[in-house]
Parts: sequence; C-alpha cells; structure tokens
Amino acid sequence: MGNEAPIELEPKGFVIRPGIQITDDWEFFGRFGVGQIDKELGDDELMTGLGTRITIARKNWKDEKCSAALGFLAQADWMSAKKEYNVKDLEYDEFTMFNTTTDLQTILLALGVTGRNEWFALYGGPFVRWTSGEMKVQVSEVSVSMDIGRDADFGGYIGLTFGKKPIQFNIEYQGTLEWGYEYYEKKLRNDSSLIAASVIILF
Repeated sequence: MGNEAPIELEPKGFVIRPGIQITDDWEFFGRFGVGQIDKELGDDELMTGLGTRITIARKNWKDEKCSAALGFLAQADWMSAKKEYNVKDLEYDEFTMFNTTTDLQTILLALGVTGRNEWFALYGGPFVRWTSGEMKVQVSEVSVSMDIGRDADFGGYIGLTFGKKPIQFNIEYQGTLEWGYEYYEKKLRNDSSLIAASVIILF
C-alpha cells in the first residue's frame, strides 16, 4: 500500500440519469452507464454514481419561458474492473498468467451557468475532480496492492440539454487542464477530455 499511480475513471457512451425533483431548485439523481479505467487496465464496465444539483440563483423573463440560472453540482461515481494477462518468459519459453482488479471512485464538484428556453438549455462552467482507488495484482499465490488515483484535476465543461420533462437528452464535453512541473519547467498540459451523452429521467 502507499504507491501512487495516476489514473482516472472515464465515462463512455450513454449514461442514464434517473432523478427526483425535490423542489424547483433541488434535484437528486443516480447515474448508470459504461465506463473505462484506463485502456490498459480493463475493458468497458458498468459505472454507477449518485449526485445532487442545486440552483443558487435564477432569472426568468418572457413570461418565464426563458431563464438564466447559476447552479452547483456534486456527484460521485464508482467502478470495478478486472483484466487477465498472459506474459511470455523468453528465457524459459513459458507463459505466466496474472490478473488485475481495480476499484475506483471519483468525486466531482462544479459550478455552472445555464441559459434555457422552451426547446433547449445550454450550460457550462468550471469543475474540480478527485480520483482515488486501489489496484490488486495477482500472480499465482502472490498478491500485491497499490493505491491509485489523481490529485485534484481542474477543468471546464459545456453541454446541451433538449427535450421536455420528464425525459430529456443531453450531450456534454469535459476537459481538464493541469499545471505540472517537468524538467523544472512549468507548462500547461491537456490532461484528459471526454464527450458523453445521457438520458435524463425526472420523477
């Protein structure tokens, strides 16, 4: 334990997000979809999550058919992935099988501005995301565990939601930019990005 490896959970494809509208300004939701923990550590697996969205301020006009709002979002995702490897020993001309089990959690906090009319909503803003977990490597009877994760990633997102409640459709882009030191020089590095689509169901 204690070894740190940079890694992240990446949502892929469609995410279904069932939610409960507690008040006009407060929503609680779940997340179910397909994710991947690094291309080398596992195939696509089921990803689950929970979150909440709160509207901090809202301005309506045109008989309340159009609005602008400032909101806050917090969500957490979980995923587990397994993968097997066959490695050939060139000296003995034999194959050794080992497998990895990776459990990962992410927490994301975001602020966002949303502009909405009768047909669609356009939104965007900054976010910060933390990733942590554990990876176990099993070779025969020997097992090694290490902590994996990332420090806080700062980034931004932009998305489009269309349709009318209770069912809406959404497409969103996220990108992170991380300041890092390499060879004692400070540089801006595009760390990760993703495009995900989702179906939103409100009860």
